[in-house]
Amino acid sequence: MSEYKINFNEIKTKHPKGIAVIGTGYVGLPSTAVFTKWGNTVYAVDIDQKKIDNLNKGVMPLYEEYAEEFIKEGLSK
Repeated sequence: MSEYKINFNEIKTKHPKGIAVIGTGYVGLPSTAVFTKWGNTVYAVDIDQKKIDNLNKGVMPLYEEYAEEFIKEGLSK
């Protein structure tokens, strides 16, 4: 049986991809924050344009530990 190892850093640099998150509520916003922290390009979509506008300004619609920090870090890149 052969052993196969995946080099995730190589995959990320050779095949960058974006992640779409639909909804920025209690599930979508923390997911967006974590995916951003991991270095992904994340596209958050919500039917409430005001939520998206506020997120782009770094204003969080809810409290989730570290989410604000991660989102602001991602917006600065």
